[in-house]
Amino acid sequence: MSARWGLARLAFAAALLAVTVLSLLPPRHLPQVAVDVWDKAQHALAYAGLALLAWAGWPRAPWAVVAAALLAHGAAVELAQ
Repeated sequence: MSARWGLARLAFAAALLAVTVLSLLPPRHLPQVAVDVWDKAQHALAYAGLALLAWAGWPRAPWAVVAAALLAHGAAVELAQ
């Protein structure tokens, strides 16, 4: 494993934790942003960022596996909400 992959995997883990925590916080505890971005666009950007970090950390992993894992995470977060 190269150092770059290790750093990308660490960044992925941190981002996954951040997305999970922010997704599960009640809306009143979330930071208020000056620009009101549509909720679905925020989710799309978060999961696109996670996909890019996963690709950087596991470049040989099939995209279908990465997509299935992120889809499962998203579904689990929705159920937990």
